[in-house]
Amino acid sequence: MDAFRSKHTPSSSSSREEEINCSRLAEHPAVRAHLSSQRRMHGSMSAERFLSLWDSIVMGGVLGIPGTTSLGANLGQALARKLNIKTGKERETTVRLPCGKVVVAILAHMIREGIEINDTDQFDEGCVLRCTVPTSASTFEGDLEVRIGRLGQGKTELIAKVTFHQKYDWGRANRVLEKLFSAAQGGI
Repeated sequence: MDAFRSKHTPSSSSSREEEINCSRLAEHPAVRAHLSSQRRMHGSMSAERFLSLWDSIVMGGVLGIPGTTSLGANLGQALARKLNIKTGKERETTVRLPCGKVVVAILAHMIREGIEINDTDQFDEGCVLRCTVPTSASTFEGDLEVRIGRLGQGKTELIAKVTFHQKYDWGRANRVLEKLFSAAQGGI
């Protein structure tokens, strides 16, 4: 983390736009109102729902055997984690917006996408968000780590890595990162 901290230009700005501390940003009334107005978008079908439908329609209805696909998939997911089977992507960019706007845009995006923040680390010139990406029809839940750093002069460094514990993610890691970076570039 020292490399992450020392890489950024110190800034004495205490304005909301240059604030990098998630807790202090969330305390601001305008930011709190913006974040509370966000609603989870009607997402795609979850992996659990897809397997449940498969079990009831195909396995039970067509083949006449009780569905065990869900059980097998859950066991496979646990085994993949134990064996460290994973796929994912990492991306890095510089956003030409103040870090406060980028942080709020990312937090709002996470609310809309149903991405759960599990842990945060705060530094003088940056923050790290560790999150869980919800399931979809093609993937079980995944891990997302987002690093946001103040570069100064209205620029923000953004590094994100998403990992799914399965052999193939069918392009989902790219889609998760594309949406995240698009939200960050748009600011608030």
